[in-house]
Amino acid sequence: MFRLASIASGAAGGQFPSIKLVNFAAGLMCAAVALRVTYPVTVTANIMTASPTVNQIAQAALGNMVVRYGEQGQFVPYSAVSGGDLQVIDQGVLRMGAPNNILPNGSYAIGNYNIYVDLFVPFFTPALSDGRDRLPGWSQMRTLEINVTEGAALNYTSVGTLARQTGANVQIDVDTLTFPAKKDQWSSVLSYAKVNQNNFNAIGPNGLHYMAWDANAAFASTALQLYSLSVGDQKLADTIPPYIADDRYQDFYVEGTPGVIDAAYQGTSGATVLLSPEAAMHSKDLPHGVLSVNQPNMYVAQLQLRCLYWPDISQEESGHAATVMSKHANAPILLHTIAAAEAPGVSIGHTASLPVQASTPKDDDFTLKPGLIVSAPGATPKLSIPAHITQSLQAAVRAVAPSGAATVEAAKSKVMANLALRIPGLHSEIAQRGNAGIANAHGLGGMFSNIFRDFRI
Repeated sequence: MFRLASIASGAAGGQFPSIKLVNFAAGLMCAAVALRVTYPVTVTANIMTASPTVNQIAQAALGNMVVRYGEQGQFVPYSAVSGGDLQVIDQGVLRMGAPNNILPNGSYAIGNYNIYVDLFVPFFTPALSDGRDRLPGWSQMRTLEINVTEGAALNYTSVGTLARQTGANVQIDVDTLTFPAKKDQWSSVLSYAKVNQNNFNAIGPNGLHYMAWDANAAFASTALQLYSLSVGDQKLADTIPPYIADDRYQDFYVEGTPGVIDAAYQGTSGATVLLSPEAAMHSKDLPHGVLSVNQPNMYVAQLQLRCLYWPDISQEESGHAATVMSKHANAPILLHTIAAAEAPGVSIGHTASLPVQASTPKDDDFTLKPGLIVSAPGATPKLSIPAHITQSLQAAVRAVAPSGAATVEAAKSKVMANLALRIPGLHSEIAQRGNAGIANAHGLGGMFSNIFRDFRI
């Protein structure tokens, strides 16, 4: 755990200084960025009849937060996220409420006090058996930037005799929670999407989906009566009442723990869980594709769909990652998929959203694996397919030749798809196209435009 910065806002609605993690240490990957909020308040009467909730303090301190990464900040996993949003995200991912020292009702000396609330930008998903696989490495973290605007001033004087202290700073201490890493890696990172929709259908993002919920109200008071939920071509819920998803969430994710995301826990407005994983589930079993929620027309209520998901790593992001990682290594690098991408039973969608790693010439993978090679810091990334891989794929196709032309074409599609899944950026293309589309290579651009013309099998 490393203290990176302490930032302050002098007034409600004020802008905190930008947090840039340029000094993140090499040899580490990041599990979460911790935000210790110190909110100064004034107690104006000896008896406090009602105290603010964690959600209210979080909202007042973090009115708006944007998290971005990339050297131009072009990748944005969190956009227009409030402290209340972040509290619910933390409950959903970390399965706990925000640690705090909120003043309970009771007798107090009139004066000034500091209230602490701990919030997190989480990358680690402890509920998943492979929750450490998808963490950002040091080169990526050095491009991370967090911008926060303070929210409206807390004013609880009508019932609680407590308000934001005039003229004092709201302070946020920024810490990183880390794990050691043998290789530098780049992740699409766990991302947050918000969709408010007044008609029957709410369409969410495309990617590997971890959780989804309706942010209107807690399960106990939700207006949602029936819903269907699909991810890609997979229908996960078909005209079911929300208590089914809630029971699944309680039994298989939080293991019976009451409250957390779907109840009025520590003052959050609550949420109705629509999709959640089982505890100890592997991410390869999570659904991949575009998420959509549908209500029958007789039960329409505005959906405030919220999603936690991993986007696919695109060709653009892969090329940028290779360039940045070579610069920070000050050496040539090969950007390749992580070992988990080659495990048995891994789906196309799972692979497309997995992190990618950098190997330098001193690593065996530099010459053994296909990927994107940067020959020197500042050089343009280029596709690299070692000769031994080419020969093994050619042999696999020749082996089925006696079975006829149709079998040969099927084998070509399969081996090309397997190759594509092992090349950063190209693996997301196959997730969108499927085996046949990747083999025909229609519309591939950039560094992949000539891959199948130049690579003969």
